[in-house]
Amino acid sequence: MTERLVIAIDGGGTGTRVGLYKETGEQVSETTGAAVNPFQVAPSAAADHVASLASLLMRDRPNAQAVVYAGISGAREQNLREIFAQSLCVNVPRVERAVVTTDVHAHLLANLDRRAGALAISGTGSSVAVLDATRQVSLFGGRGPILGDDGSAYHVAVTALRRGLFAKDESGEAPALLKALRRSAELKSAEGFVGWGKLQIAKLAEVVLQRADDGDSFALECVRDCAMSLANLVRAAVRRTQLGPTAPIFVMGGMFEHSFLYWDEFRQQLRKLGVENEVKIAPLIGHRAIFELSRHAHLPESVPQAESTPLSRMSTEPDRLPSHEDDSTPLDWLNTPWIVERMRRADSAAALATHACQTELALLINRIVKAFRYGGRLVYIGAGTSGRIGVLDASECPPTFGVPPGQVIGIIAGGDRALRESVEGAEDDESLGRADIDAIDPPIGKDDVVVGIAASGTTPYTLAAIAAAKARGAATALVYCNPDAKIGESVDHVLLLPTGPEVLPGSTRLKAGTATKMVLNTITTGAMALSGRVFEGYMIGVQPTNTKLRKRAAHIISVLTGIDNEKAAQRLRDAGDSVAAAVLMERLKISAEEAHALLESARGDVRAAIALHSSMKETRD
Repeated sequence: MTERLVIAIDGGGTGTRVGLYKETGEQVSETTGAAVNPFQVAPSAAADHVASLASLLMRDRPNAQAVVYAGISGAREQNLREIFAQSLCVNVPRVERAVVTTDVHAHLLANLDRRAGALAISGTGSSVAVLDATRQVSLFGGRGPILGDDGSAYHVAVTALRRGLFAKDESGEAPALLKALRRSAELKSAEGFVGWGKLQIAKLAEVVLQRADDGDSFALECVRDCAMSLANLVRAAVRRTQLGPTAPIFVMGGMFEHSFLYWDEFRQQLRKLGVENEVKIAPLIGHRAIFELSRHAHLPESVPQAESTPLSRMSTEPDRLPSHEDDSTPLDWLNTPWIVERMRRADSAAALATHACQTELALLINRIVKAFRYGGRLVYIGAGTSGRIGVLDASECPPTFGVPPGQVIGIIAGGDRALRESVEGAEDDESLGRADIDAIDPPIGKDDVVVGIAASGTTPYTLAAIAAAKARGAATALVYCNPDAKIGESVDHVLLLPTGPEVLPGSTRLKAGTATKMVLNTITTGAMALSGRVFEGYMIGVQPTNTKLRKRAAHIISVLTGIDNEKAAQRLRDAGDSVAAAVLMERLKISAEEAHALLESARGDVRAAIALHSSMKETRD
């Protein structure tokens, strides 16, 4: 007997939640994934990620047919909704129909249950929606951090930063709130916030709200003004749609759900503006709210929506994978275009998998920066593909950032021969893992960071190496892709990349390898940038070892100092092919010897070298 199910997808700007339901409303299972707002993630990659999550829930239901309802953050344009709807019909097995709207519209309809009313959302972003007495839906705000998002977490945080920085510019003294924000971000200076993205800034709202709760008047004023901005938007929505005073106004999102202060300020501001409607927390959120769409025979015409079926998808784009093709179809059964499409989807999934460890990755980078500051090293260690990726990333650091070869070390089980051929039994040899750590000279110690790489999370060689490093006092981390692996206490930083099954089962050089390389890229690039090996956005440590790199080095010097390329090339020669020294020579008007001495004292950090020179000059004066 065929089982009929509903897949409900709540695709947000910070994460995705998918629920599998019986038609009666009983939840069968659920899963979560990365953010899929098409303005934050490539639309095709976001759509395929949503489809992969839905496919995961259907895998254990071989006799089931399903309809899909999805509310996607940022899917305001019809073409974006169609991308999601079509991907769901193509890539999720046994789907009869997919209906996609925005998350705002979905939550509005679910909570009002055909009544007139409004919904105000304040999370990372913000938006207001109204369902009026004629069943027309109208949206207000919600146009992103530049044109909208009034009263959102981003708005609160960026308001605090702007006002704090202005106060610092005006008086020369940073207010306590700005100092608290800088400390929470682990920045040396508030100027470090320049270049931060929406999601990073939005997370700072927690600090602002906490400071306001603790009585910081500066923070409270920021919170109150932002709550007023959202209240003004709600008043405009109520007036324009002629919403009656008995219609409810529901609110949802992290700002309301996690901060009573913000919730109370918002209600007070509404009352001051003359809005007397009852305001209450939305009872239906997440995929439960999306499921409620399945109870509507038809969504209101004013609700933007895209609907797709496997048949319609096949007729409009015959070159894409057929609807019955899912990831269980053997690769050798596919023709060449379908293999390319399968691999493309897998690579997109690998990129999205890195979102799962962003917080821990930032903590690890900060720990590595601390290690570099005290003369410590970063050591990658792994077996097979994992080991090769670590050696590759380590070997690229000296020419890219100008660090000594021993500062970032890559070790592979079986030694250099294992880079080109398989060394039988090396990955299973725990004693070899311990011996490879013990052989590092100078010995591994408390100032070092050892990062183990093992897609399975169970490789004996790698786990033994981590344990040996931990016993010597080093900080440790493990990059792996298997959620079922049991990680021991010897690992300080756990970086799980849930890449899922490979296109070729067991071939971890594919998705697992791609995601791992992306994480290692982030580790070394982030650590080097924060350790002074990147200056004003440029690779200040690049080694000019060939004609192309000499031109690049001269160009960097030219951009950072304002001199022409010909003079920059001469400065590079004068500085003994050191870009950093050449920049210091030109900016500070000092000799090559003085520039190299400054760099040595500042451990290669150009910014620190400039500060050191300034302090020395003040002392002399």
